Amino acid sequence: MPGARDGTDRSAFAVQYAREYDGSYGPFKNYGREARFIHSMVRKFGCGCRVLDIACGTGSHLVELAQTGLQCTGADINPEMLALTKAKAKQCNVEVNVLPIDMRDMEAFVADGTFDAVLNLFYVFQNVIFHSGQQRTFFRVVRNLLKPEGLFIIELLPEENNLRLFPPGRHFEISRTALPDGGIMVVSSTSVIIDETTKELHFLYERRHPDARIERQITVSRMQRIFFEDFLALVRETGFEPVELYGECDETIPFSGDSRKLTAVLQRID
Repeated sequence: MPGARDGTDRSAFAVQYAREYDGSYGPFKNYGREARFIHSMVRKFGCGCRVLDIACGTGSHLVELAQTGLQCTGADINPEMLALTKAKAKQCNVEVNVLPIDMRDMEAFVADGTFDAVLNLFYVFQNVIFHSGQQRTFFRVVRNLLKPEGLFIIELLPEENNLRLFPPGRHFEISRTALPDGGIMVVSSTSVIIDETTKELHFLYERRHPDARIERQITVSRMQRIFFEDFLALVRETGFEPVELYGECDETIPFSGDSRKLTAVLQRID
């Protein structure tokens, strides 16, 4: 999951983070499957074709969605991310609009009722917005960006599930990916509880080369602890209703107490 989205200029950090983003976080994602899920939700609820992805990263979801005929816009704080999004879209012969926006300060973004669906994926909400007042503001701004009955699709890590499935202090392998050179990328994580509202996820990346060499890198991602019932209360307080809840971006996997993540499909209510 994203570990940093606070570079506001074309600094060396912002450039490096954007260029390494796909290699670092690609092992966690199946962009084609997730885009098919999003497209299916948009069609299922008949909400139109204009999609905004907030904190879009390098635009992998949007390029896939644009290829299905949806009109896509990506927003991100990092201009390098947006440049890579445009480059990917051009390479695939599709059009994706981009907007430089900090999701912590979206009240200045005036586009009432513009979009049919808004996306906020890969747990970025928990990774970026920590104050409860900011969380409510973010949801209300998203609601205002949507047409009546528009969809808000958001991914979270529900805390009660993760406490049970991945107890703090223990080490868990979360992905293993074959590399083009014949090596393997193994990603594992450990959670550390900071206080009642915050935790850290410590990720260990091990690139295991065919010649038995191992390269290791550790990243730390600060996360807001969000419990399922608290999330539902936030949803309803800010003018949404959950219409579908899944354990992945996959219609065949319903959300349950055994789901390590939540993909919530919310609908604006008036």
